[in-house]
Amino acid sequence: MQQIEAIAKSLKASVLVLETDKKAIWAVSFYTKNSYQILSDEDMKEYPFDKILENNQVEGRYVFGKKLYT
Repeated sequence: MQQIEAIAKSLKASVLVLETDKKAIWAVSFYTKNSYQILSDEDMKEYPFDKILENNQVEGRYVFGKKLYT
């Protein structure tokens, strides 16, 4: 994750967003431990996550986000 975040920062990305199945407990735990937050529909209407999805979230899946710059 650190390498991916470093590459994203070098490309001037302001956020990283990931998606996983809610049943993938290992992935949910991994992303949470790496400071990613589960994004609600409301979170994705606000900057800086307001441009990440064109459609609503898929049922049964989590969208995680992390701000790379504060």
